[in-house]
Amino acid sequence: MRKTIRSNILSTLNTLALNVKLKTIVSLLLSTIALSPLQYVQANSNINSKAKGQAQAQMQNFEFKNAWVRQTLQNNSHTAVYGILSSKQDCQDLRLQTNEAGLAEIHQMKMEDQLMKMQAVTPFSLKANQAFELLGDYHIMLMDVKKPLSPRQKINISISCAQPVIAAQLFKIEVKSIQHKNSSTHGH
Repeated sequence: MRKTIRSNILSTLNTLALNVKLKTIVSLLLSTIALSPLQYVQANSNINSKAKGQAQAQMQNFEFKNAWVRQTLQNNSHTAVYGILSSKQDCQDLRLQTNEAGLAEIHQMKMEDQLMKMQAVTPFSLKANQAFELLGDYHIMLMDVKKPLSPRQKINISISCAQPVIAAQLFKIEVKSIQHKNSSTHGH
C-alpha cells in the first residue's frame, strides 16, 4: 500500500509544477510514508527539469538564422538588421523591440514611379515554418539608434507576436562592418 501511495505521489510530482509552500507540505507527507530524502530530491529535480524544458520549448517559437546588424554610419541614427526569420506558428502581427534604438520595424524597399521608396510593413505576418528572408528589399530597420554600433558589438532584439500572442524571444545579434559580404546595396 505504501509503495502504491509513494508511486502515485511521485507520479503526481512529476506532472505538476508545485509552488514552494506546497512542496514543503508534500515533503512532510512523503516523509510520513517513508520516502527517503534522496528520493524526494530526485522527484523535485525531475519537476524542475521538466518545467524548465517545457518553458524553453514554448519560448523557442522564432528562429533568426544568419542574423547580423549593419554598423551605423557616422552621424546616422539608423541602421538595418538582416537574416532569415521563421516562426513555428502563424504570426499575424510581428513585434520587434531593442534597447539600442527608439524604433525597430520591418521595412520594404520597392520601386515606385522610377524612385526607390522604403516603407514600414505593418502589420507584418509570418506563416508557420516558412523562412522569410530579411536580406535586402525586406529588412529590420532600427531608427533613433542611441549610440554608434561598431563591428563585433552585440545587440539584443526581442521578437514577439501580438496576434496570436506569442511570448517575446530574445536574440543576441552581432554588428558587422559595412563591407560585410551579405550587405545590401541600398543605403539608409
